[in-house]
Amino acid sequence: MSLKLFAQIVSRIFDFPLWVTILLSVALFNTGLSASQIKIMGPLLVVVDVIAPIVIFLILLRDGDISDIDITRRRERYKLFGFGSVASFISCFFVYFLGNHQFFALFATGFVITATLFLITLKWKISGHMIINCTGIYILSYLFEWQFLWLFALIPFVAFARFYLKKHSLWQITAGGVLGLLEPYVFLKLFNVI
Repeated sequence: MSLKLFAQIVSRIFDFPLWVTILLSVALFNTGLSASQIKIMGPLLVVVDVIAPIVIFLILLRDGDISDIDITRRRERYKLFGFGSVASFISCFFVYFLGNHQFFALFATGFVITATLFLITLKWKISGHMIINCTGIYILSYLFEWQFLWLFALIPFVAFARFYLKKHSLWQITAGGVLGLLEPYVFLKLFNVI
């Protein structure tokens, strides 16, 4: 297998749809929600946080507002990342009223991370892959009482893939990694769940 193919596979596997689906599923079943809360919020959050962003992405790609699957050009990220921030805010609203404290803390953290990504993107390009992977691994480890810290060994592969494919500079990758680790730590600490 060539390095380019390896980097492309890593970029697709460790992308937004996988992480959001995993984190949503794990959070639904590992935060003490009741069966009725899961039945109500599960489908709602899948639509708002997984299906709707993917549909918006595909529409933007089809209409030429996004030129490639990696959304390489910073200006092409505004609409999608803005929509992601709005979707994340809507989820927080529902989770606040229908969930519990821990579940809300996770969604509020997700909103802050999504909004930060959007705001940074208005002025500078940062690696969303690094943000979502570092955040995802951190939250997954937290939800399983730190049993999955070994997953952090995957981060260098994601960093390599994004750099090798020339999608991000070393600074953009580093900033994404730092943000993806720092924000979940700070906000989960702020909500007193860690």
